[in-house]
Amino acid sequence: LKGPLHTVAEPVKVDEHFGRFVIESKFGKFSVIGENMLAVRVSELQAIEELQKVQQDSAFTDALTKTAKGVGKFAESVVTEPAKTVENIGKGIGTVFGRLGYNMARREWAKKLQIDPYTSNPVLRPLLDKAATATFAGNFGVTLTLGAVLIPVQYAYELDDTVRQSVWNIPAIDLEKANEAKLIALGVPERTMRDLFRNKWFTPTLQTALVVRLADFGKMPGINSVVATAAVTKGEARARFLLESLAMLATYHKKEARLSKIKMSNLVPAGVTKDGATVAAVAIDYGTWTKDAAAFAQRQDLAGKKKTLLVAGKVSAEARQAIEKAGWSVKSGLRT
Repeated sequence: LKGPLHTVAEPVKVDEHFGRFVIESKFGKFSVIGENMLAVRVSELQAIEELQKVQQDSAFTDALTKTAKGVGKFAESVVTEPAKTVENIGKGIGTVFGRLGYNMARREWAKKLQIDPYTSNPVLRPLLDKAATATFAGNFGVTLTLGAVLIPVQYAYELDDTVRQSVWNIPAIDLEKANEAKLIALGVPERTMRDLFRNKWFTPTLQTALVVRLADFGKMPGINSVVATAAVTKGEARARFLLESLAMLATYHKKEARLSKIKMSNLVPAGVTKDGATVAAVAIDYGTWTKDAAAFAQRQDLAGKKKTLLVAGKVSAEARQAIEKAGWSVKSGLRT
């Protein structure tokens, strides 16, 4: 729970099967829910440090001074209006300035720093905004600015290399078009797609992660239910829970037993095999036997001849015994 740039406050409280973490660093405190978000925020600390160093350089300050007045004002509004920032970065800036260089500069910085260009980090995001502005409008170079070579960081479970390369190399507006084409091929209705793209919590990065994961299942009955659920999911932690749960289910589909259809039980994805077995996946940190867990174990929409529960984290002995008594086979510790 400690690294060169951070310490995680102890004890860590577990609430509703997720750790409640407080990351303490010289850049401030970050409160996150779940190990998934913990990994994301910790992986961004080195980028914050590097950008702060870069932006203290006189060449960087000169580049900002030289920015065109109109573009400078626009970029400033991006930095000072955090309520609009994620959506603007994802779509507005990608649409208006993407082909002119702003979005490209932002993505180049993100790639150099090995981070998500559409991050929700309240400290990193404005630093990345300023860096992109200096590069796009002030001709401040990306390639030769960093003195240190950043060690590739570990992304959250669901963000594989395909997703990272896509968000780094493709403008947001083009990325959305590509994701739309793939969802159409999977049989997702236009309205459902539109609702997904309007959900601010599914940034271009998380949208792409969802599409990549769904492609693992192919054109399968129930795919639309997953996208429909994602379209109304609120909160980054919940969005990432869905993505990591789908990743576990996709791995089971590829390596254990082929699924013939997929369905959603609230925010929990589940698959059904040809012989009628049910497989559900939950990206929780630590499963305990609670009233909610008991209700989950008895859900009728998850009934099947054989039931398997995939768990990202650990499960208490009491919870495992009770879940197995309810007819489930439990496979835990699947987070990598």
